[in-house]
Amino acid sequence: MAKVKILVVEDEYSVAEVIQDMLINFEYDVPNVVSSGEEAIEETKKIRPDLVLMDIKLKGKMDGIEAANQIRDRYNIPVIYLTGHAEEDFLQRAKITGPFGYMLKPFKAEELQTTIKMAIYKHKTENELKSWVFTTLRCVGDGVITIDKKGIIKFLNPVAEALTGWKDGSALGKDLTRVFKIKDKETFNSAIEALLKGDIDSLEKDTVLISKEKTEIFIDLNAKPIRNDEGVTSGFVFIFRDITERKQAESELYERLRELENFQRVTVGRELRMIELKEKIKDLERQLKLK
Repeated sequence: MAKVKILVVEDEYSVAEVIQDMLINFEYDVPNVVSSGEEAIEETKKIRPDLVLMDIKLKGKMDGIEAANQIRDRYNIPVIYLTGHAEEDFLQRAKITGPFGYMLKPFKAEELQTTIKMAIYKHKTENELKSWVFTTLRCVGDGVITIDKKGIIKFLNPVAEALTGWKDGSALGKDLTRVFKIKDKETFNSAIEALLKGDIDSLEKDTVLISKEKTEIFIDLNAKPIRNDEGVTSGFVFIFRDITERKQAESELYERLRELENFQRVTVGRELRMIELKEKIKDLERQLKLK
C-alpha cells in the first residue's frame, strides 16, 4: 500500500523540521516543506498530496487560510490547520474553508497522528458520499446544475446537458448565465445576481430556456443554496424540467375554452332571439284575432 503523502506548509524552519520528523516516524511520505501560501498552491499542483498541514500565518502576501481555500476549490485536498493563534477572527475565517482539523501549537505527536487519521477518513467518506450523490443526480429525470458562489458551473447531469445543449462536460467551469440562457435575460440575470449576493434565498419560476441550438423550451425552475454544517453557503443547485408539452396543452385548453365560451354566447344569443320572435308572433296572432 502506498504511503499517505503529506505537504507541510510552515514558515518557521525549526518547527517545520519537528513536524516533518513526526510524520516520517509515523511512516508518512513528506516530499517537501514550503513556507508561503503561493508555494503551497504550486507544490500541491505538482505533487498532489493526500493531505496538507497548513500554518495560518505565512511568509508572503497570502496567508494559510486563503491558500487552503484555493487548494480545496482547485484540487479537493483536505487541509489541517496548525497554528499558534486562537483569535476568534482567525477561527471564523478558517471555518469557511471547511478544514478537516485545527491544532494549536505546541501539540503532541500522538495528537497529530490521530487528527491526520480522522481527516483522511472523513475526506474519504465525503468523497464516497459525493460520488453516490452525483450518481443519483445523473439518474434523475430533472435537469440539475450546481454552481459555486461566483456563479461558475461545477456539475451538470445528462438531462441538463440535453436541455441546454451543452454536452460532454463543455459547460463545466463556465458562468451559469452563459450556458443557462433565459428568454427574459435581464430579469433572470438580475435574479441570479441577487441570489449570489444573498439578497434572495431561492428562485422559483416558470420560464423559457433557450438552448445552445436556439430551441425554446418551457421549463419549471427551482434554485436553492447549498450550505455546509456551519450554515455557510458554498454554492447553489438549479433543478429544472421540460414543461413544454404541459404549456402547449394549457394553451390548447385555453383556446378550446374560449371557443366554447364564444359558442355558448352565440347560442344564448340565438335562443334569446328565438324567444323574442316567438313572443312577437304571439302578439301578432293576438292582434289578428282582435281584428
